[in-house]
Amino acid sequence: MATDDPLLRLLARFHEEGVEYVLVGGQAVRLNGYVRATEDLEKDLLDKQVLARIREDLKIDRQANAQGRPPDM
Repeated sequence: MATDDPLLRLLARFHEEGVEYVLVGGQAVRLNGYVRATEDLEKDLLDKQVLARIREDLKIDRQANAQGRPPDM
């Protein structure tokens, strides 16, 4: 999935890794086309190894972004 939306990239990664999740609150509302001021994202993931890999990928994405490179996803 090619997108600039970090949340959509995160959810795509969850899908790739087979992570079961439920997105609720303001971000779920936003992805359904409604405007609601929120920046937080609550998460409760059971698989800590998958979470560690996702965190590492996000760190790499932030480093690439800081260097002006597109993220690898």
